[in-house]
Amino acid sequence: MYRYANNDPVNYCDPDGRLGKGIHQGAIKGDYFNPSNTTQGVGKFIGQVGVGLVPGLGQAADVRDMSAAINTVRTEGLNWRTGIGVAAGGIAFIPGVGDAARSVVKPLFGKPASAVGRVTGARTTTLQPWDFDAAESAYNVIRASTGDVMNIASNTGMRNFQIDRIKDHLFNRTHRLDRGVARFDADPAIANAWNRLQSGTHNAGDIQLLKHELFEAKFEGIFKTNYRSAHDAANRAGRPSGLE
Repeated sequence: MYRYANNDPVNYCDPDGRLGKGIHQGAIKGDYFNPSNTTQGVGKFIGQVGVGLVPGLGQAADVRDMSAAINTVRTEGLNWRTGIGVAAGGIAFIPGVGDAARSVVKPLFGKPASAVGRVTGARTTTLQPWDFDAAESAYNVIRASTGDVMNIASNTGMRNFQIDRIKDHLFNRTHRLDRGVARFDADPAIANAWNRLQSGTHNAGDIQLLKHELFEAKFEGIFKTNYRSAHDAANRAGRPSGLE
């Protein structure tokens, strides 16, 4: 009954089971587990370090996580983030110290664990790049907003109907994603860009994002494609999101 609190509801509090799931999946799947929020990310860290301290299991976990890092390079290409991910996987082979060191290095320089596997459509409080829980709340505020479309159109010179289409595409509409039909995941970078566009403090990258999403929305709507095809088409047409 109290599995969400590791059967100890007096000393542990985890109402929606996020931390427990993170610990469990971090121990078993390691870097193949993609946390969906910050709490799960903390649990993953605890689970990975805990397994790393067990003789035999720790070495097997190191091989598993190195395999995950190499697989990320294969799917995303070699860049400084994926390269550091492989390097961090190598550090883990140092008994004991390696697991703790890797857990520090990866959040600082690698791709944030909570961002891995998310599909966000691209990416007056500024959200931290790793705070996907706050981004979810920001998306709900944006969905309920009634004046943002007019403000952004006025600030950018784009037409109201174009901004309205972009908003629907990013925040409301479901898409044929790799994992099934769903809305885009909330992205702190996109929430921050939307707020800047509303307030008139936007930059060239925010305009680039709007053009990418508008092209993507049109392509997806006209040709009835999945998200991946529309996203790739926008990039080929010279309309990258600037978030990748």
